[in-house]
Amino acid sequence: MDRFTVRLSSAHKPSGNLKPLVFKNPILTASGTFGYGVEFANFGDLAHLGGIVVKGLSLKPRPGNPLPRVAETPCGMLNAVGLQNPGVEAFVRDELPFLRGFDTNIIANITGMEPRPGSMGKPVPQFDVDIVDEDGNSVPAGVTGEIVVRTDKRPQIGLFTGYYRDEALTKKAWHDGLYHTGDTAWRDEDGYYWYVGRTDDIIKSSGYRIGPFEIESVLMEHPSVLECAITGVPDPVRGQIVKATIVLARGYTPSEELKKELQDYVKKQTAPYKYPRAVEFVEDLPKTISGKIRRAEIRDADKAKS
Repeated sequence: MDRFTVRLSSAHKPSGNLKPLVFKNPILTASGTFGYGVEFANFGDLAHLGGIVVKGLSLKPRPGNPLPRVAETPCGMLNAVGLQNPGVEAFVRDELPFLRGFDTNIIANITGMEPRPGSMGKPVPQFDVDIVDEDGNSVPAGVTGEIVVRTDKRPQIGLFTGYYRDEALTKKAWHDGLYHTGDTAWRDEDGYYWYVGRTDDIIKSSGYRIGPFEIESVLMEHPSVLECAITGVPDPVRGQIVKATIVLARGYTPSEELKKELQDYVKKQTAPYKYPRAVEFVEDLPKTISGKIRRAEIRDADKAKS
């Protein structure tokens, strides 16, 4: 099982012995990394903390998850989106009531906001964050686009200036007065951002642009699914079809009946064109050392089979 250990962002520790907080999957549906969940191993330790920030993991409620219990603790729990590896971090109660000591967070549920389960929150005031289309134009509420940071109006303190010895990658990320994150999302009428997926993970099928996160979130709500990854598979008619690579929960075994059940479940919860026409049951999913699911590796493996 993958485990996540909370690291304190304060140089000083609270009084008493504070054991490391350890998180294990799977309980909460995930975003970004995506396919994970976390469960607190020791709730008693939470009394020492002023807050918990989760990045790369969605706090979308799921039947049986500990989110309500976490929310009832003195510190609560907040989503955030940063420019480095996702993870779980905590800060001691004596610190300022704001995100500090972390990676560069550009979107977050800042203290004082009303979190919306599953949402990344709103742009941090420090940065000029926007959602744009392929031409760099701002998109209206409800429309999916790429998350960018505008750098043409004022300096964006805290952003890196380029990739080390990789001019091509730097130019790909920084151009036309924008820093391109490579993440797609949409925002609601109140300005909350909702993650869709990486730009290179978007599936183009029969003229539709399909993000993996929505389908993964729905599948994770099914009791038989422990982890899953949604990718696109080349198709001569549709361009691509949606594929679900699934790790089953204990007590479930692969079968055509379960495959059909999961396909119908996605159809009912989302839209008929989004359901996974291809389903593969596996023992585990390829991941990076930071816990991100390597969808590219799944795509490459499918190409090698064809």
